[in-house]
Amino acid sequence: LNPDGTSSFGFALMRGKRPGMEDYHHAEYKKDARSGDTIGLFGVFDGHGGPNAADFVRANLFKNMLQSQKYPMDMAGALAESFVTTDNQYLRQESDLNREDGSTGVAV
Repeated sequence: LNPDGTSSFGFALMRGKRPGMEDYHHAEYKKDARSGDTIGLFGVFDGHGGPNAADFVRANLFKNMLQSQKYPMDMAGALAESFVTTDNQYLRQESDLNREDGSTGVAV
């Protein structure tokens, strides 16, 4: 975030061989309730075998990071923990549906 409040970022998503888009992104600046700082939350989530997992990660990863006990003192640890937490939440939610979809992702 520049001193004048502006910023720029980019991302790219491309539909592959499947009939529908399975990828999601998240790009947001948010005022942190704990510190009052403005933080940037950015991620691209690549769906595999369907869009459900990637959409779930998009919707929950950063919420889980901001709720981590490691945040904001250990950002790398909070982000790593949020990937594990989000994965476990998705697996619990989807366990009865016999889906075989998943997601990879990158986040900063």
